[in-house]
Amino acid sequence: MVLIVMSGCGRESSPPIRLGLNPWPGYSFLYLAEHEGIFESEGVDVELVTYPSLTDLRYAFQRGEIDGMACTLTDVIQVRAESDRSPQIFLVADYSNGLDAVIARREIRSMADLRGRIIASEPGALGAYFLSRALEVNNLARTEVVTQAYEADELKNALIAGIVDAVCLYPPDSTTVLQDPAFHTIFDSSAIPGEIIDCITLDASVLERNPKSAARIMIAWDRALLSYRSRPRTVVKYLSERTGLTSQEFADALHAVDIIDLRGQANYVGASGRLHQHAENAVRILNKYGHIVDALNVSDISTDVPLKLASKTRSR
Repeated sequence: MVLIVMSGCGRESSPPIRLGLNPWPGYSFLYLAEHEGIFESEGVDVELVTYPSLTDLRYAFQRGEIDGMACTLTDVIQVRAESDRSPQIFLVADYSNGLDAVIARREIRSMADLRGRIIASEPGALGAYFLSRALEVNNLARTEVVTQAYEADELKNALIAGIVDAVCLYPPDSTTVLQDPAFHTIFDSSAIPGEIIDCITLDASVLERNPKSAARIMIAWDRALLSYRSRPRTVVKYLSERTGLTSQEFADALHAVDIIDLRGQANYVGASGRLHQHAENAVRILNKYGHIVDALNVSDISTDVPLKLASKTRSR
């Protein structure tokens, strides 16, 4: 990886870019960029705002309280379908490769054992998509299980209390639940590689006004990854504290996501990137199960303008 610094430009006088996120390990390098002053050294003013769940994050964005979100591709689709705001992806943070999971009571040995039982997920698009794909991969129809929706902070409690038989969870809640030997994982996102994609977005109007700021955020992200790779123990200790995990739990979580650096962004963003196809597939599934009701144009769901600006700076 190459260390990149945007040259010839200091901090802009415009208001800070308010970027919302929840404590997902894959987004945590934003915390590192803030903690180590990397945003500041790149001349971009970023204010990170943490929300306890993706639902809270989406609502805050839809109300205009923040300029952008670190969220899943399915959350971007949901916001576009439900509001007049238009989040646009300019950076792919990671994709989940095992960290999203269906967790069940120990006596439920597989997804097939959920026939006739209750499985719960968050009410948002991510929960709907992940649950739908978990059922599809295991040749289960929606009618063969009872599905319920709980807010993120209620899911693990519903499972522990025996109200539901299985839940769709991710860290830190999944880590907490799996510490109890009464529960185990019966399906995870490694079975659908590359489908649960985590992104960094800004509203399209914000991106149009601030493409250079978005480019600097991309470079700050890359520098944070470089910092982690050069001294992983120190960084893991700090980031685990920010995400509510132990150092070992955080390190294990990073093994179950694939983090995307600056070099890998061209594979995803822009007209020729993978995101367009992934978004169309997600829209199809969310429409199929009634989570979104209207056809949705996702041709502009990502932009590579900030990436081109960042790449030009790197090539100097």
